[in-house]
Amino acid sequence: MKLQLPATALSPYVSHYWLSRNNRDTEHLVLPDGCVDVVYGVGGVTFGLAYGVATRKSFCAMTPDFHYLGICFRPGQSRHFLKFAQNHLTDSSLSITGLAGLSPESFADEIASGEAFQRLDKALLDWVARQPMESSAVDVALATIDRCIGYVSIENVASQVGVSRRQLERYFLRDVGISPKNYARIRRWQYTFGLLRSRRSMALADIAQVAGYADQSHMSRDFRYFFGQSPGSVAVDAFVQEQVASSYYAALERLHRHTTSQAYIGDLI
Repeated sequence: MKLQLPATALSPYVSHYWLSRNNRDTEHLVLPDGCVDVVYGVGGVTFGLAYGVATRKSFCAMTPDFHYLGICFRPGQSRHFLKFAQNHLTDSSLSITGLAGLSPESFADEIASGEAFQRLDKALLDWVARQPMESSAVDVALATIDRCIGYVSIENVASQVGVSRRQLERYFLRDVGISPKNYARIRRWQYTFGLLRSRRSMALADIAQVAGYADQSHMSRDFRYFFGQSPGSVAVDAFVQEQVASSYYAALERLHRHTTSQAYIGDLI
């Protein structure tokens, strides 16, 4: 799989692009990350699918020998490109005819040849130039939750952006696809997963404290909800570590540690 950052002007909205040519897998691991993806497939048929925010670990079916191209939007930013409430997509997918004027048929050859990233940049930049990209209270709330790695009172977040908690929840469902509380849980879980992978010798109780959980049991409940396993089993299970390390989730971590230019980053996984 290849990953690439978008053009600089698109970076507030798009996290990254990814491309898998001549796919050999029958399924792809999906982990909760708060993002919406648009995926184009080219093979015996061509198609476009929008995948909503995932709230639990799941596996997406793939077809061997197909080419797949994906756009991963930053949390809450798919609203500028997909003109419907994002909670209609949560934990599901929807067939789309195209995005920003790009139907899967219109650049199937570029996807197959691996030359699709520049075409994506141009189409999305043209779209942004034509559309009012209006900011929202959700954007400020997302930044606050991210900055606190999910360890924050949603009441305080709502107060900071000048809306009631119920209003903020409605905005999040519309623009992100999940509630602010669930988004904060996902962000804290992501951070904790990273600690488990990078600090193998650290006691679970200490990891729970660093990540802002009330106690180790609280952390365990989130892990079982989002990943289906306890944090202890994740920390010691080499297969789980390898399974996650081989996914785009881990590759994206490496990508964002080396974002000194907008150039193509390379084959990361």
